[in-house]
Amino acid sequence: MLKNWKCIKIAACMLALVFLMVPSVSAAAASRVHINRVEEKIQEDPLQYSAAWPKISGLQDTDQQAKLNVRFAESACRLKVLAQTSAHQGNRTEAQMDFQVKRNCGGLISILFDEYLYTGGANGSSSKTGTTFSAVDGTLYELRDLFRENVDYVSYLSGEIKKSIQEQGIQDQQIEPFDKINVDQPFYLTDTQLVIILPEITYFPHSFGVLEFPIELSSMKEMLKPEVASCC
Repeated sequence: MLKNWKCIKIAACMLALVFLMVPSVSAAAASRVHINRVEEKIQEDPLQYSAAWPKISGLQDTDQQAKLNVRFAESACRLKVLAQTSAHQGNRTEAQMDFQVKRNCGGLISILFDEYLYTGGANGSSSKTGTTFSAVDGTLYELRDLFRENVDYVSYLSGEIKKSIQEQGIQDQQIEPFDKINVDQPFYLTDTQLVIILPEITYFPHSFGVLEFPIELSSMKEMLKPEVASCC
C-alpha cells in the first residue's frame, strides 16, 4: 500500500514539474546542445528540500531528448517523495540535489549528480551518480561503452584504484577490502579524466563519504573509443 502511495506521489510530482521545467540559467554548449538549470525548493517545517536538475535542448533525436529530461526530473521527484514521506512521519528532514556538467566536448556530455538525504539520527546519506550521453542523439553510455571491444577495463581500472588507495595511505581504513569494480560502476567524464565513483559505506567508513578516483584518459588512449579519449 505504501509502495503504491509513493508511486502515485511520484506521478503527481512529475505532473507538477511540467510547469517548473522552464530554463532559469542557460549554459551554451560547445555544440548546439544547451543545458538549462531547473530548480525547486520547499521550506516547510520539518522539511527542507532543495533540488536542481538539468533540462537539455538541441539534440537531433528529440524523442531521446525528452526521455533524458524525464529521467532527470524523475530523480528529483523520487528524492522529493522520500523527503516528504519522512517529514509526514514527523522527522526533521533535509534533502538536497544538485548537478555539475563535467564534460561537454568531443561529442559527449557527462553530468555529475550529487544527492543528500537526512531523515533523523546521527547521519544523513550522500550519493553521487554520473550520466554520460551523446551530444548528437542522446545515446546513453555505460562504463563498458567507453572502451573498445575485448578490453579488460575492469581489471585495469580496479588496479588503478588499488594503487590510488595505497598512495593515499587509506588501505587500513577499509571496512571491506576493495577487490574490483562492477562492470557498470558509477562514473563520469571530464575533458581529461575518467572518474570512478565508490558509493559511501561500501569499502570505507561513513566518514569518508562518496569516494572518487580520477584516472587520466591519456593513460588509456589505446583502450578507449576515439570520441572518449579526446575532446578535440
